[in-house]
Amino acid sequence: MIWMKLLRIQQSNHDVMFPENLSTLIDYIIEQHDSYAALAIHQYLDPPQREKLDGTLFLKSRFKFLFANQPYTPASVLFRLAKENHPQINLRLARHANTSTETLDLLHEQDHREVIWTSLAAHVNASPELLYALSLKAMGKSGLCQALCGNPATPLGALKSLYDAGNLETYKILARNPSLDHELLISMWYIDDEYVHGELVANPCCSPDMLNEAAGSHSEYIRRKLATNSTLDINLTLRLLEDGSELVRATLVRAQNIPPSQQELLEADTSSRVRRFQARLVSLPEQTIARLAVDIDPWVRRWLARNPTITADTLLRLACDKDEGVRRAVVRNDSCPPEIIMRLSKDESAWVRAGTALRDDVPVAILALLAKEQDLDILSAVGRNPDTPFGVLKKIATHENKDVRRSVILNKGATDPVLKRLMEDPYPLNRIFLAGHPQIGMEIRHHLANDPDNEVRFSTIRAIAGIYAKLRSQ
Repeated sequence: MIWMKLLRIQQSNHDVMFPENLSTLIDYIIEQHDSYAALAIHQYLDPPQREKLDGTLFLKSRFKFLFANQPYTPASVLFRLAKENHPQINLRLARHANTSTETLDLLHEQDHREVIWTSLAAHVNASPELLYALSLKAMGKSGLCQALCGNPATPLGALKSLYDAGNLETYKILARNPSLDHELLISMWYIDDEYVHGELVANPCCSPDMLNEAAGSHSEYIRRKLATNSTLDINLTLRLLEDGSELVRATLVRAQNIPPSQQELLEADTSSRVRRFQARLVSLPEQTIARLAVDIDPWVRRWLARNPTITADTLLRLACDKDEGVRRAVVRNDSCPPEIIMRLSKDESAWVRAGTALRDDVPVAILALLAKEQDLDILSAVGRNPDTPFGVLKKIATHENKDVRRSVILNKGATDPVLKRLMEDPYPLNRIFLAGHPQIGMEIRHHLANDPDNEVRFSTIRAIAGIYAKLRSQ
């Protein structure tokens, strides 16, 4: 009943001509008293227009706190909120991923609490200048020190100061920072801590002497971190390939630090962990592929089946595997030939048949046959395929399962005639996704702009405002 009442309100709103540019859209939003629509359009406006919209944006005071915490709030609104200089709002802004460098500087200027400084120091958008200024205030403040040490944008000079005044907990975080130079790496090498050493030897700037010393470490953790270093020479690579820990060897193979000429050294490895990562390597020798194709570990065969460099003969062999995950991997391999796709489209496993429907090159005739099945995974895969015929998509769009209906919305090839059937989908998340579909026309957008759900309206108005802003700039 509530839903039907909202739809009647929505329908009445469609009697009003929808605005055709940003200026008239502002007036429309003010007349509608729609704070979420104001939030959506804010980033596309110039300062005078934003001020005009201010009363609608914060129609209720609680919206200031709500918008300061929403992940989709644009940077322009966060900057406006910073001018409130409210302690609780400031803290939310200092931690918000969309907060701009300008807003972070404003927060630093007006709020001198340590909790704010610590949040600013950890922020990805903090400028080197701000981080350096914060480093001057970090003495005796462990949280602030650690946040600065963990930020890759912190200037090297500030990192050296933090090192000089640091402690072990600070060093553990500082050791991960990619901005360390050779001098600082050497200084930190004398810290007697396993974790610090492990992070240091993973750094590409680490000296050869330190890498060689790490290779002989009794710590498995240090040797595993060493195996991730992309600068290893052939001697260290060979040494780690013979390491007694399967985790070290598996890490080395996973990092793909194995030259093709040395891959034969993996042939005698008995660890399934190693073989799983080996199956992902490119340019595998034919004898290795043949061995991995019959491996007792199904995950080895699954990874091999997804390897884009294996031949059609190997794919054919794996297409007959008893493990449905292997067969599914075969049909998801971009190199899978048409005859195998045809075969697996009739596989006994619905999961495998669904995999065929996800392919861009699957014949339309197969999609039509799969659309007659009842399995939800298969129907969802058919619904997402851009080559699925209109009549099939139209049927899937009215399916009783909300996830199946959403597959049509996620179909980049779907057009207005079928997408219109989802304008009043009872599940709000589906309408949110519909609002972001690149192919929908203005008729659908105008309909969704009056949706009873706040996030649907926000997503729709934001898309419309983006279109209007682009037209204005042309």
